[in-house]
Amino acid sequence: MAVLKLTSFGDSTVVVIPPEMLKRLKVSEGDELVAIEVPGGYLLTTHDLERQRQLKVALEVMDEYQETLRMLANRE
Repeated sequence: MAVLKLTSFGDSTVVVIPPEMLKRLKVSEGDELVAIEVPGGYLLTTHDLERQRQLKVALEVMDEYQETLRMLANRE
Protein backbone atom coordinates (compact mmCIF):
# COMPACT_ATOMS: atom_id res chain seq x y z
CA MET A 1 0.00 0.00 0.00
CA ALA A 2 1.17 3.52 -0.75
CA VAL A 3 -0.23 6.84 0.38
CA LEU A 4 -0.42 9.36 -2.45
CA LYS A 5 -0.36 13.07 -1.72
CA LEU A 6 -2.68 15.58 -3.40
CA THR A 7 -1.22 18.98 -4.17
CA SER A 8 -2.21 22.09 -6.10
CA PHE A 9 -0.70 22.86 -9.50
CA GLY A 10 -2.14 26.02 -11.03
CA ASP A 11 -5.92 25.58 -11.14
CA SER A 12 -5.67 21.79 -10.87
CA THR A 13 -5.15 19.24 -8.13
CA VAL A 14 -2.52 16.61 -8.90
CA VAL A 15 -1.50 13.32 -7.31
CA VAL A 16 2.16 12.88 -6.45
CA ILE A 17 3.29 9.35 -7.30
CA PRO A 18 6.57 8.19 -5.74
CA PRO A 19 9.38 7.18 -8.14
CA GLU A 20 9.39 3.57 -6.94
CA MET A 21 5.70 3.24 -7.78
CA LEU A 22 6.25 4.74 -11.25
CA LYS A 23 9.06 2.26 -11.82
CA ARG A 24 6.89 -0.68 -10.78
CA LEU A 25 4.06 0.53 -13.05
CA LYS A 26 6.64 1.00 -15.83
CA VAL A 27 5.39 4.52 -16.57
CA SER A 28 6.93 7.95 -16.72
CA GLU A 29 5.86 11.55 -17.21
CA GLY A 30 3.37 11.84 -20.07
CA ASP A 31 2.14 8.22 -19.87
CA GLU A 32 -1.48 7.52 -19.01
CA LEU A 33 -2.86 5.61 -16.03
CA VAL A 34 -6.38 4.29 -15.68
CA ALA A 35 -8.41 4.47 -12.45
CA ILE A 36 -10.93 1.62 -12.40
CA GLU A 37 -13.72 1.82 -9.84
CA VAL A 38 -13.83 -1.33 -7.73
CA PRO A 39 -15.73 -2.14 -4.55
CA GLY A 40 -14.22 0.02 -1.83
CA GLY A 41 -12.23 2.39 -4.04
CA TYR A 42 -10.23 2.56 -7.24
CA LEU A 43 -7.60 0.42 -8.93
CA LEU A 44 -4.83 2.49 -10.50
CA THR A 45 -3.29 0.71 -13.48
CA THR A 46 -1.70 1.23 -16.86
CA HIS A 47 -4.03 1.58 -19.82
CA ASP A 48 -4.80 -1.95 -20.95
CA LEU A 49 -8.22 -2.45 -22.53
CA GLU A 50 -8.06 -6.25 -22.34
CA ARG A 51 -7.16 -6.14 -18.65
CA GLN A 52 -10.01 -3.69 -18.05
CA ARG A 53 -12.44 -6.01 -19.86
CA GLN A 54 -11.24 -9.01 -17.86
CA LEU A 55 -11.47 -7.09 -14.58
CA LYS A 56 -15.02 -5.97 -15.40
CA VAL A 57 -16.07 -9.57 -16.10
CA ALA A 58 -14.34 -10.80 -12.92
CA LEU A 59 -16.07 -8.15 -10.81
CA GLU A 60 -19.45 -9.07 -12.31
CA VAL A 61 -18.85 -12.77 -11.56
CA MET A 62 -17.70 -11.99 -8.01
CA ASP A 63 -20.78 -9.84 -7.47
CA GLU A 64 -23.14 -12.52 -8.83
CA TYR A 65 -21.54 -15.37 -6.86
CA GLN A 66 -20.54 -13.39 -3.77
CA GLU A 67 -22.14 -15.77 -1.25
CA THR A 68 -20.74 -18.89 -2.93
CA LEU A 69 -17.23 -17.39 -3.05
CA ARG A 70 -17.50 -16.37 0.61
CA MET A 71 -18.47 -19.94 1.58
CA LEU A 72 -15.58 -21.39 -0.45
CA ALA A 73 -13.12 -18.95 1.13
CA ASN A 74 -14.20 -20.01 4.64
CA ARG A 75 -13.89 -23.76 4.01
CA GLU A 76 -11.30 -25.61 6.01
